[in-house]
Amino acid sequence: MRILYAERQAALVEAARRQLAGLLDVRPAEAGMHLVGWLSAGIDDVTAAQRAAAHGVDVQPLCLYSLEPLHRAGLLLGHAAVGTKEIGDAVSRLAKALGALPPRTRID
Repeated sequence: MRILYAERQAALVEAARRQLAGLLDVRPAEAGMHLVGWLSAGIDDVTAAQRAAAHGVDVQPLCLYSLEPLHRAGLLLGHAAVGTKEIGDAVSRLAKALGALPPRTRID
């Protein structure tokens, strides 16, 4: 399972690097079945997660997992239950969702 999860994580990181540059910063982790994608400054994670859901991508706003305000908004991205092809498709939809965020969702 570790090999499988590592392959899926690598697919997510690579797809994010190619398609989400400037929108979401996704870095690999040593272990686990989720990654954090850090949003560009001023983008609200709750709104971003709602837009992602509207595009068929299930991500969680990172603020839901913190008792104190975060220095930067982010999204929790699960990759364990999704195949590598589906990861690529989901990242494409996520890029469309985040790219379509209106300027109002940016916090100054």
